[in-house]
Amino acid sequence: VPSLLDTDNDADYNNVVSLAAQYSGKFDDVGVGMSIGYQTGDDNNIIGGNSVQIEDLEVLALGGMVSSAGFTLGAHYSDFGETDISVANSRNGADQGDAWSVGLGYQAGPMGISAWYTNHEKDNSTVASAAGANTTELTRYGIGAGYTVAPGWLLRADLEMFSHTNATTAQGVGGTTD
Repeated sequence: VPSLLDTDNDADYNNVVSLAAQYSGKFDDVGVGMSIGYQTGDDNNIIGGNSVQIEDLEVLALGGMVSSAGFTLGAHYSDFGETDISVANSRNGADQGDAWSVGLGYQAGPMGISAWYTNHEKDNSTVASAAGANTTELTRYGIGAGYTVAPGWLLRADLEMFSHTNATTAQGVGGTTD
């Protein structure tokens, strides 16, 4: 039975709305796909048990791919806006930033190979900027190979590397990791 004193400040989002559209088709021997998505929601204004006003959830994502003759090229972009940033840090320039990725794959019968690259940058508050951590960046790239042994059975190996500069929390406070 809910209490009449329930403040609903359990650090999740309320009134979340997600909208998305996707298209996929084929023209002769060329496959194409596109997608767009948007999500929004109200924050409950709490961080670690302390009542702090937090920016609402707002994310926009776009993606696309083209395939032909066993090759597939795909790309994706997401903008996270000020999602989960404190209002105070948002006023000081903090932003969750954006991320983009691109990948290329080739499939020949049961064997496939792929390579990918991802970059995510976010702006920290001017408080963090004064400490020399004005931007946090995560870069990941890798290669992979797979072999389909039988329907539903895939053997796969990947090698992935990453670099994380000015690792911080969502509030724009932290140190440097390279």
